[in-house]
Amino acid sequence: MKTRMSPLKYFPTCQQSRISTVFTRCYASTTFKNLPQSGKRPIPGAEEAQKLLEQGKELVDATVEKRKRHAATSWEKGALQQRKAMEDAQQRYLQRPLAPKSQERLRFEASAIEEVGFEGLSPSMVLQDSTRPRPGAFVELRRNAAVFHGVLISESAKGNLVKINALTQRGEIWSHNPDDILISIPNFIPLHLINRVNTTDGEVSEEDALARLNVIKELNDLEERITKLEKRYVPVVSELYRRTISQNPTEWSRTSVDDIVRCLKPSGDDLDRKAAHVAVHKILMADPLRFVARQLHRSSLEFRIRPQTEIENIHRVTDWTRRRSPELMQFVEKAKKIMAISSRLVDQQADRNPTQVDEQLPTFDQSDLHILDFLRCAIRVHSAHQQSPYEVFAPTIIKQLGVYKTDITGNVIFTFLQDIGVLEPWHDQIQLTQESILSEGRPNETKSIDLSGLYKSDRHSHIRHDWGRLPVYVIDSADAHELDDGISIEKQSNGTTWIHVHVADPTSRLPRNHPIALTASARGTTIYAPQQAQPMLPNEYAMGEHSLGTLDSNEGQNVLSFSALVDSQGAILKTDIRVGVVRNMHVITYKAVEKRLGVETPYMKWPFGEAPPDPTGRDIPDSSTSDLLSLMEISRVLQDRRTAMQRFTWTTPKARAIFPDKPVPVSTQIPQLWFGYPRLLYGVESGTLSPARRMVAEMMILAGQAAGRFCAERHLPALFRSAPQPIGLADRPKEFDPKLYGGDIPIEIALRNEVAGIPAHYSTNPSEHWMMGIAADGGYVRVTSPLRRFSDMVMHWQIKSALLNVQKPDISKQEMEEYARRLYEQERMINAIDKSRNNYWASVFIQRRLRHDPDDPVLHGCDAYVSTRPELDTYAREYVTQVVLPGLGLRGWLSTAKTLEWELGTKLKADVVDVTMVGKAKIRLRLSE
Repeated sequence: MKTRMSPLKYFPTCQQSRISTVFTRCYASTTFKNLPQSGKRPIPGAEEAQKLLEQGKELVDATVEKRKRHAATSWEKGALQQRKAMEDAQQRYLQRPLAPKSQERLRFEASAIEEVGFEGLSPSMVLQDSTRPRPGAFVELRRNAAVFHGVLISESAKGNLVKINALTQRGEIWSHNPDDILISIPNFIPLHLINRVNTTDGEVSEEDALARLNVIKELNDLEERITKLEKRYVPVVSELYRRTISQNPTEWSRTSVDDIVRCLKPSGDDLDRKAAHVAVHKILMADPLRFVARQLHRSSLEFRIRPQTEIENIHRVTDWTRRRSPELMQFVEKAKKIMAISSRLVDQQADRNPTQVDEQLPTFDQSDLHILDFLRCAIRVHSAHQQSPYEVFAPTIIKQLGVYKTDITGNVIFTFLQDIGVLEPWHDQIQLTQESILSEGRPNETKSIDLSGLYKSDRHSHIRHDWGRLPVYVIDSADAHELDDGISIEKQSNGTTWIHVHVADPTSRLPRNHPIALTASARGTTIYAPQQAQPMLPNEYAMGEHSLGTLDSNEGQNVLSFSALVDSQGAILKTDIRVGVVRNMHVITYKAVEKRLGVETPYMKWPFGEAPPDPTGRDIPDSSTSDLLSLMEISRVLQDRRTAMQRFTWTTPKARAIFPDKPVPVSTQIPQLWFGYPRLLYGVESGTLSPARRMVAEMMILAGQAAGRFCAERHLPALFRSAPQPIGLADRPKEFDPKLYGGDIPIEIALRNEVAGIPAHYSTNPSEHWMMGIAADGGYVRVTSPLRRFSDMVMHWQIKSALLNVQKPDISKQEMEEYARRLYEQERMINAIDKSRNNYWASVFIQRRLRHDPDDPVLHGCDAYVSTRPELDTYAREYVTQVVLPGLGLRGWLSTAKTLEWELGTKLKADVVDVTMVGKAKIRLRLSE
């Protein structure tokens, strides 16, 4: 706007007019009384003119400010009205009847991830109770590349699984798997607001819609914070790889979101600091080439850092693949030649002693080995929530062969490596896919161990109780590796009975910082694979000195003894723990005990006929029969007491494939082709423990209660096992009474009533174990397997330190909490791998059976119990229902042309028609005619 040259030249024209008017009025009011008779105003002096000018400016400023306030008020009113209109529109949107699913929800549901491996057939929830997000928590949901934010509203049982209900930024309630949650912020939304949100299907009420809107506002605000922090931290985190990579170029290293956030030192309030964790997590998840989310990432927020040599090989082979380089094409030609030879051997892979093929094969040079390493790494299990750097280029290499007329999955790559003689036809696929996990803490097993650094003498020798000739019954299966525990019984004259559980004492001379202990800590547990066992402790140490029954009886063996005095009703009257020495050990088998007591019950069934030898072992002397009968009776009383408390368990039969002829042959060079296949047997473990196994299990529970009481009374930090009440137990029908089944509910009853269990976890405080009927005042601590479970070794160190009356615990509460978190994670991963491995080999057996004997009656007319609602497989255009197959100890996938409304737990008859190995092994079924 133009301005005129005047004393008011710095003001716009319109303001000059206003000031002139004001000036005239001010001048008139101030000079009126001084007007001469002529009526003419005198010309003001310079000082008076300046004063009038300042007054005018003040008036103008006041007017401008007034108009600004008026404009702001008008805008705010308009904004409030607009915002209110938007909120009303959102509320109407949320309350609309039969609202269709949003595009985001459809994309999320379409990218559903199947559980990696077999998670077992028992109803279970995959989240640890102590760390799982609670209602009101902010959660990040991930399925493959689909990432969304929401707030956890509730948990519910659907079928025999636990589902999480979350409210998203679109105002929708999504029901999803617990493992879809990668990171969370607890107590993000107050519970009084969460309780107003209804998760059931149907119309949304006005109160519900308003509550959702308030939650969405908080979500959007947090989203803005996270986005800003991501932009701020990306340059910093990009430099992180160079600082955290291992000095050994072939070795993986680790980092965690917590460690990085501590280095960044975020400012702001508590929510900003929590938002920083989410931002760093998202940055690392977006860089899978260098940072790989660990299994159970949600509980640890840890990432594995890929070694430098592997990254270099990824760049090298991907470049070769893009260019179709001479190195790649040379490898393809060699592979084609080997596959032409191996294809002639397919019909010769029957069950017979494996022998090496004596035929001249092409040799692999260094560039070939780089490509083979690339393909082996491509098979390795990668976080399902990150894109693998191998998933594009590994299939491209295999497609160059022009042999496999199907989608190139990890299983096809594994088959290719077998076809070219890099892997044996019976190579353990789970061992290969999970090698990054299984290799942690498991160096070359043939390496001799260093026994230096052990304690020179037993620190507890002066307080060890000598049990003399008291019989100690070491009861286990005939093929047991480590013998951890033995049982003694002492009857009292007043009708009570002392039960003593004597546990091997590998920590008697082993410091916690010794290399053997550190290796055991990294391994966590012994792994029992069908082809070979991978011990937690070196055999030279565990079997040579500490496994019960390995030393001469005159010399005796050190033990840690857990004692409980029980009455005729199974109540625990008193407990005691002592270090001791046992001498009179009787190593016997479950089968021998049951045979002696006349209660033989087959624990393993062999549905396809062939079974391995099952030796009874040494005979039990007549003098021991009375003790064993008393132990059997006490175990029955203890179980009845638990059942009377309405506690129960439910299990299903479990497949167990074994290679009876050990060791299984391995290739000594590559490439190497084979004739034949090692003998593979198929067994099914009963879902119910046999009498002798039940007896031993009850005695071990007593020992765990004795340990729990010892720690609780002394306020010792400990690894208490805790398990809350299962979800879905309200309004149970009469058929769910545990007394009807002796405490073991059949799986079909659990399925029918949609009961889902939460697995046990560790707590450093005494906690309830619902299924065992153990109250929180004493708690339960596992201590009976220190040769194969590191958590038991930890508790041996802690308890034995207290027995020396030291002033403070050997392991602090903070350190015990770290043990609890890490050991839970380890055990869950190893258990999942164990289930995957057993079911993989069972599926391989059935696949081979279908190939060689498709009419086997065992695979037709199988009993199948419905465990999930039918879901549409859009690829096959069929409805798929998951079922439990007790006769095979497996889960099956039943396909039908149309959806059938079966109730959960419904018994069907089904035929096995195929086994697919895409992602994980699946038993494919059709309804029997």
